[in-house]
Amino acid sequence: MRGADQGGTISSVARARMGPTPICANSARAAQHEMFGRTPPRRRARSKIVLDGDQLAASHEYFKFGGARHSPDHSLEAWSADIKGSEYFTIRVRDWRTGADLEDVVEETDGAVVWATDCKSFFYVKLDDKPPARCRSGGIAWEQHRRTMF
Repeated sequence: MRGADQGGTISSVARARMGPTPICANSARAAQHEMFGRTPPRRRARSKIVLDGDQLAASHEYFKFGGARHSPDHSLEAWSADIKGSEYFTIRVRDWRTGADLEDVVEETDGAVVWATDCKSFFYVKLDDKPPARCRSGGIAWEQHRRTMF
């Protein structure tokens, strides 16, 4: 869906109805990075932005989103970014209720995340020297790189 925002710029909005409220990703011409949020069911209610790429990038010389995926119960958002230009992404998990990232991070990944149905763990690809990549599972309050899947 395309439309003009309040500033008159054209924005591209992708929405997916998954659960009680649609999840949206938005990128405006004036913005350099994506925003991820949630649109309430009431038409006049404001969208809640949980990840603003421009805000996250402001404190870094380089910033690139690797991706963002919400947990099946919609309470958490796993997101990744490369802040060095190395193509190694760090995965973080943000709580939708508080808007804050959890303490644990997973470094040196390809940036992709797939949530497990328990909503407490996820799968990711760790970029290692030997072998070049490994699929691992990690999750909330886990030690980094706890289990190698294959």
